[in-house]
Amino acid sequence: MRKSTPQAPAVPLIRLGIACLLGLFMAVAPCRADAVPEGAPGPPAANAEAVLPPDAGRKPDGSQERPAASKAPAEQNAPPKQAGARKEDEEVQLGRRAAAMLEREYRLVRDPKQLARLEAIGRDIAAVCDEPDYRYTFKILDTDDINALSLPGGFTYVTKGMLTYVRSDHELAGVIAHEVAHAARHHVKDLIRREQNANRYVLLGILGAVLLGRAGTDTLGNMIFSAELLKTAYVNQYGEEAEMEADRAGVEYLIKARKYNPVGALTLIERLARDERRQAGPTPGIFRTHPPGTTRAKALEEYIRAQGFPINRLAVQDNLRPLARDITVGETQAAEVAIGDIVIYQTAAGTEHARAIAEHLGRLLQRDLQMRDVRVAPGGTAVTVAGETLLTVTEADAALQGKTPAEVASEAARALSRVLWRVHVDRVS
Repeated sequence: MRKSTPQAPAVPLIRLGIACLLGLFMAVAPCRADAVPEGAPGPPAANAEAVLPPDAGRKPDGSQERPAASKAPAEQNAPPKQAGARKEDEEVQLGRRAAAMLEREYRLVRDPKQLARLEAIGRDIAAVCDEPDYRYTFKILDTDDINALSLPGGFTYVTKGMLTYVRSDHELAGVIAHEVAHAARHHVKDLIRREQNANRYVLLGILGAVLLGRAGTDTLGNMIFSAELLKTAYVNQYGEEAEMEADRAGVEYLIKARKYNPVGALTLIERLARDERRQAGPTPGIFRTHPPGTTRAKALEEYIRAQGFPINRLAVQDNLRPLARDITVGETQAAEVAIGDIVIYQTAAGTEHARAIAEHLGRLLQRDLQMRDVRVAPGGTAVTVAGETLLTVTEADAALQGKTPAEVASEAARALSRVLWRVHVDRVS
């Protein structure tokens, strides 16, 4: 991973990407999901009996019991009942080895508070996912990259940079749900299988050309290059499909958990897409392993709406929550209402009055507000939001700032509009 600052993520796509880790997995994985080392006994046939000791099946008098009748062809061809469990065990082993390699490369963050937050959200998501029997683990990589990744078997990592980048537990839950979905839907295993299948077809095509005598040196080189490009497109297409499926599955997990707003997943992807646009470079074409951020965000918004959830971006970003705080203006004790670094209003009436305005504004922001919803009411001293009066500027409040009530009301309306503009800038639709 490359180092980056939270304002400019090196890989603004939520995760390292299962395709990016393919080389790591191939280094520790067998050639096939069901392969065995050369010379080792292969797996038993679907109808094979368990290996018994020499005296198994003998009666007390020493005679041999009659063997059971052979199974019907349909039964012979049926998959073993425990095959699924065996494959899951292989995924866990693969993930554990890959996790060990990853943790040798990166230090882990041991901060108890950060780990408790991550693990609590992780447990909520893991309990409702498609593979709740995995022993999911959640760890923090000590890097400023804005990223997260999951390994087969439920080994999940979030970077320190990502924890700084998310604006609420709703957004962090969206990250975790996306990663858990990759493990629960077995995306890495499927990607490895697809890579192996693609390699086989590439080799078969080249071998066929050689056997037919159609491959001179130049022709063979071009054929290998073309085959590799086709393989790349084939494998990377699945990577994009897996990302979209993980987005949808993540929303499903968030809804089932009943603690987190799935819109948090949307606002995070929208900001990452915004950063992606700001760092726009050449289009990677068939080498792209993730869908464009704007494509993912639009698809995710449509999916969340289809589940019946209203899209309220302000509700899932803690930095956009109105707060009341005490201030001192000159020698006067006062209070102000602010959202992040934007001061909305200052009042001489004290903290309780400021808190009432902040709470009212918080309720109004639960709606999907537009900048046109913020107005200065006729008369010039009151600010309305979506038709409701948010505040009325008093002479004392105006005197606190050395301005007229109309000037203070106008500034409050502009400040609130700036907040809504910030939300609008992050959106992709």
